[in-house]
Amino acid sequence: MNRLLFTLALVLALPLTACDSGDPDVTPPPPATTGTVTGTITLPPGAPGDINNARVALYTDLINFNNDVFAYNTGVQGTSYTIGNIVPGNYFLDVWKDTNNNNVIDTGDLYNYWGSTGQAGVPPTPVSIAAGQTATVSFQVVTVTPLMEQEIAERLASATE
Repeated sequence: MNRLLFTLALVLALPLTACDSGDPDVTPPPPATTGTVTGTITLPPGAPGDINNARVALYTDLINFNNDVFAYNTGVQGTSYTIGNIVPGNYFLDVWKDTNNNNVIDTGDLYNYWGSTGQAGVPPTPVSIAAGQTATVSFQVVTVTPLMEQEIAERLASATE
């Protein structure tokens, strides 16, 4: 009986000693090396449409932005998105929902980029992503008009020249 009590006491005491926070073998986690961007994408008040499953993309520079060569992307779930494990740096961000599924940003699609004022020729604004930090970038898409379609097509065409 004494042997059983001794064994039981030993088994119960082991977890308590193993959790000692002063244990020199416990190493702190490494510092974060990546960041996150998260946000909400909305439609203009009263506008028809649904932003769910739109693509949010991050670009490393304006050349890649103009060529639609993104470094990271994700889909909008409801109206929210999150992209994690981003190498720290400055990125350009856009959102696009291809409403007619033709793989071209054209009239009727939902589109916008961070920094847009709705005026022609306004370049995108970079978003800074820092290690261990979350950048919040929320903005509103617009329905692409024929004029916007032309401007986007010209931007993409000039990027390939």
